[in-house]
Amino acid sequence: MSIHAKFASLVALLSLRAGSLQAQAVAPPINPAPLEHPAPLVSITTSHMARLFSMIQHTVRSAGFEIGRVDGARYAVDARRPAAPAKDFDRVLVWLEWNPHEPKKIIELYMTYGRYAEILTEEGRGTHRVVVDQSFEDQHVGNVRQALLQLADST
Repeated sequence: MSIHAKFASLVALLSLRAGSLQAQAVAPPINPAPLEHPAPLVSITTSHMARLFSMIQHTVRSAGFEIGRVDGARYAVDARRPAAPAKDFDRVLVWLEWNPHEPKKIIELYMTYGRYAEILTEEGRGTHRVVVDQSFEDQHVGNVRQALLQLADST
């Protein structure tokens, strides 16, 4: 084997390893799980769902979220809070449901969270839901979660 052939093999090997390392470091992992129905955040004893729903909207706005969609028939709020860089954002879904065992007496309050970031994938650049750990979630939406829990004391 000539020196040129050995050198060419080494260059090819180094190029592949550098490319692989760079591709792995581009973005956090994509979370393929959809936002889904979790356990209730809190159960609230009240029969005033409309008043509670109004308080939820105020609480979410006060935490810096922009409400993108309100479904008054289902008592659901979809809100996001922009983050830097501009295409990254936090998203919360908050909704109410009557407790099936105590309808018209107990309301279940639900909240779920997703972090979205602009990342480069095989399909190109796009904004996707990404995996975050519990401490990241607590840092970004712990205040709104705590404020929603406190609504149980104020109804």
